Amino acid sequence: MNNKRKRSIIITASFVLVALFGTITIIALTNSNKNTDHAADQRTTVQESSTATNEANSSGTTDRVSRESLSSSIEKSMENDPSLRFSSNPYDFIKDGKNEYFNELIARGPDVLPDLEDALYGSEENGLEEFLLALAIEEVSQVDVTAIESDPFAYSNTIEFRKMWSTIRQETPERVIAIVNSKEMNDDEKMEQLGAYGILAVPTLEKMVLAGELDNKLLERVEDRIESFDLSTNTKRALAEDIPKF
Repeated sequence: MNNKRKRSIIITASFVLVALFGTITIIALTNSNKNTDHAADQRTTVQESSTATNEANSSGTTDRVSRESLSSSIEKSMENDPSLRFSSNPYDFIKDGKNEYFNELIARGPDVLPDLEDALYGSEENGLEEFLLALAIEEVSQVDVTAIESDPFAYSNTIEFRKMWSTIRQETPERVIAIVNSKEMNDDEKMEQLGAYGILAVPTLEKMVLAGELDNKLLERVEDRIESFDLSTNTKRALAEDIPKF
């Protein structure tokens, strides 16, 4: 998170509007509270029952990302902390768990990634909501964009993020294969570099495992890594096929 906080220093122009124009307009939907309560109930069930977790993962079902709920949560954060109305730093809006809906999205885990991508790439805006969606994408995918880009300031707005993320998504298979087949890195170094790609590396690694392209020592570590993500079949398919374009 340190690199992300450093990156936040240069993020200003898109979010000064929050301070200048006050409150964010909220579109209230009749069923928004019901949807939020339902998502909270689902999280409680997942925590209490491993069986429920397995069923959810196998189906790959998640609630769609609600822009209205995100906007409402931002407004609530500003009501609870009026100083946020004058902040141009999007990280301030999620610091210390201030944004309830952002926390809810993260709690859904990696399987929410396709919905987050749809929400971000479906927007033509470049504001606070979009930046929080970008941060959620980084968080649930467990991708370290600063390591991949070798730049602590990998992006300063969501236009840059979307271009960068599309490139990373498109090039991940080739990069993963190059890492695994490298003759210059030992297994520890390979696992470290693969780790930067988070769940994006899973489809390619699974193909390499099935094809018998990994030696035994690396194979065991890679299989443990894949298993630790516990991705649904639908999410794996989306990672391999549904690459967002920008």
